Amino acid sequence: MPELPEVEALSDAFTVERLGALAAARNQQVKGLLRDQRQVAGIGNAYSDEILHAARMSPFTLTRSLTTGDLARLHGVIGEVLRQALADRRMSRLLR
Repeated sequence: MPELPEVEALSDAFTVERLGALAAARNQQVKGLLRDQRQVAGIGNAYSDEILHAARMSPFTLTRSLTTGDLARLHGVIGEVLRQALADRRMSRLLR
């Protein structure tokens, strides 16, 4: 199966369906998927732990074991965590 090109985590192209396709492409630990900038750009190690904690998901969960509900929850949390991080960063710049 050919690898999917990377997708930016906060782009319109990063849908639940796209996350599902990435999860199904290789059976890997979910943290590995989130950290791999060649698959999902913009998360990396910096936010992967926070995302997985908020999604109540083990970093060792294998991606092909994720249910449709798991993928939807994970996708939603990814957006929430990254948008909050951007808002926090903007606020800290304003306060300098």
